[in-house]
Amino acid sequence: MAREAQPLTLREVARVAGVSHGAPYHHFASLNDLLAAVAQHGFEILGESMKVAVAAPDSRERLRRVSQAYVDCALAHPARFRLMFGPMLASKDQHPSLKAAAQRAFGFVLAAANAHDSAHGAELALAGWSMAHGLSHLLIDGAFEGLPLKSLSPDTLARTLSERMFG
Repeated sequence: MAREAQPLTLREVARVAGVSHGAPYHHFASLNDLLAAVAQHGFEILGESMKVAVAAPDSRERLRRVSQAYVDCALAHPARFRLMFGPMLASKDQHPSLKAAAQRAFGFVLAAANAHDSAHGAELALAGWSMAHGLSHLLIDGAFEGLPLKSLSPDTLARTLSERMFG
């Protein structure tokens, strides 16, 4: 019989961290504040990966690298990725630092898309983000296991699909 997942509490976080049950409250007012800080850190890491990706001189290569960086970040820390884009993101207005980190990360996607096609940059950014985001979830969930995709490497799939999408 499957066990129901227990809700996460700051007390449980403290127990796992090996500190007193009151210790997290010295740093975070609530569990949501702790989760927002974790999500913010994830967006900061994603933003730094995007910053490196957009250094490519060719605009198409920037888009390819941005897509690959996005998927690589998601696969490196799938639980954090799910947190970043879960309900916490919907409440980012309550956490200004989280909002700023998320906007900065997307800013790199938008800048790369605008550099490639200034007339349609926003649509291109959304298409690339949607592709990379969906691909990330599919890879994390193991959706491609057992499919006849032998010639496609999960390690370079974002880049391959970006090449198809962006030319």
